[in-house]
Amino acid sequence: MKNYCESWREYSKYAYSRFAGCLDDILIYIKTFFHYHIPLTISTYKDVQILADYAGEMFYQGSLSKLDREYDRLCELLTEGRMDELSKECQELSQTIFQHYLNKNIKRTDIAFTLENYKKQFDEFISQVPVVTSTTHAVRKSIPASFVFDYVIIDESSQVDLITAIIAMSCCRNMVIVGDSMQLPQIVPSEVIPQAREYARQMQVHPSYDYVKHSIISSLKAIYSNLPTVLLREHYRCHPLIIDFCNQQFYDKKLIIKSEWTDPKEGNHPLAIVTVRHADRERPCADYKGKSWVNKLEQLKVCEEFNRLTCSGITDIGVITPFRSHANAINKLREDICADTIHKFQGREKEVVIFSTVKDKVKVDEEWESSYSADKRVDFINQSELINVAVSRAKNRLELVMSQLLFEQAPLSTNIGNLIRYIKYNKGEITFQSIFDYLYH
Repeated sequence: MKNYCESWREYSKYAYSRFAGCLDDILIYIKTFFHYHIPLTISTYKDVQILADYAGEMFYQGSLSKLDREYDRLCELLTEGRMDELSKECQELSQTIFQHYLNKNIKRTDIAFTLENYKKQFDEFISQVPVVTSTTHAVRKSIPASFVFDYVIIDESSQVDLITAIIAMSCCRNMVIVGDSMQLPQIVPSEVIPQAREYARQMQVHPSYDYVKHSIISSLKAIYSNLPTVLLREHYRCHPLIIDFCNQQFYDKKLIIKSEWTDPKEGNHPLAIVTVRHADRERPCADYKGKSWVNKLEQLKVCEEFNRLTCSGITDIGVITPFRSHANAINKLREDICADTIHKFQGREKEVVIFSTVKDKVKVDEEWESSYSADKRVDFINQSELINVAVSRAKNRLELVMSQLLFEQAPLSTNIGNLIRYIKYNKGEITFQSIFDYLYH
């Protein structure tokens, strides 16, 4: 109505005659009365201006009333706990806004871009494809030498080393680092460590830029004390009983658990422990071969548990372990098992995760030889980042397969010991190997 009156005002300013007797006047009178329900009795330019201002006031008053009604509706939904409806509305609105932005800002052309020609026509290419995905290694080679992005977003930054991160930094004006310092850092090859430390000593590199010790996320935190940081607090993946261990152990209870609660049922509890042992209770189950640990009994037990779960109708199962040799051995036993190291499982998820811990004992500080450097004096299966990632890969069920020696002797001061205690406290399923198993074998 306001726009209509504004256009009428402009028409009135330049009309050669007054409205009376003109066909345009009649049409304006009819539309004003029947469409906007406003009886029109005067037609001077001044009165039309007043009408336009009045229409504007009516528009804003109506808009405020509409917002008030929407506010009351949302408050009612929140009071009644109808969060699903709100989430769905928010998602649909976000998609609508995003689609509108794409249609408005992205210009479509008939150019057929190929690997050979897209750099030569990069302005046209980037106007149609404003978001480019790449690895940190390849991003510099994926664009012309003179081009810089407005923003580069590095995901899983806890596993991005400083050198490849600097490559990404060289081609952007702003950078957003997405990652979790409580998850696993990058793996530095053992043959690189001595050389990297020697270069750092020769060049007197500040500890904040230590290639061996730091990923890009930990390095930036060490350099900038006031770096703007946002914790992604809402968690939707894991069953509340699973993620609450991580919440208490690693995140100081700062996570907001949004995943749906389901009551634990017998035989289908979100938390479980299955132990293995030799007939001689004191005999270790794990063996150290080469540079890695393996556990033959746990390998067999993992296969048994995998078979039991698949027979019950569960198909989305992952097997994780801290040690590469152990994972490879499980894959050789059964090709249909998806077994991998926890490092490789970071960023992935499964309905059910079987966590094979392999070792019989967790070493604590005083048990380490003095030759170990200070930053290595944490047992591999007790690293906070490793346990955090391992637990949070499971969506509906986390099942630990472990040596009974580790189950009984893991100190409560360790992460793995606290996980065992947490499962006990929450009445998880705990299955011991009985003597009849040995008689059967």
